[in-house]
Amino acid sequence: TFKSTKVTKTDDGYDIEGLLSIRGTEKTVVLKGDFMGFGPDGWGGTRAGFEGTGTLNRKDFGIIWNKVLDTGGTVLGDDVMVSLEIEAVLQKETAE
Repeated sequence: TFKSTKVTKTDDGYDIEGLLSIRGTEKTVVLKGDFMGFGPDGWGGTRAGFEGTGTLNRKDFGIIWNKVLDTGGTVLGDDVMVSLEIEAVLQKETAE
């Protein structure tokens, strides 16, 4: 799971800092984010789209399995590309 804790505007998009949890290990990561746009949805609301990408080391999250190939290489590399597609719904204000 990923839970953002801070979003910072940059020259080329956004830095999305948050807590990523994989297999019970939680680490702070920073993903590069892009705002894809917003518009009306089919239910009378407004939606916005975002993308987030980053690279992490799988061993930082306790994923250490690997297998040596006959040629001397390994099946898995240590770096893993993370890609998030995010859709946000604008919440309507409620009368108090």
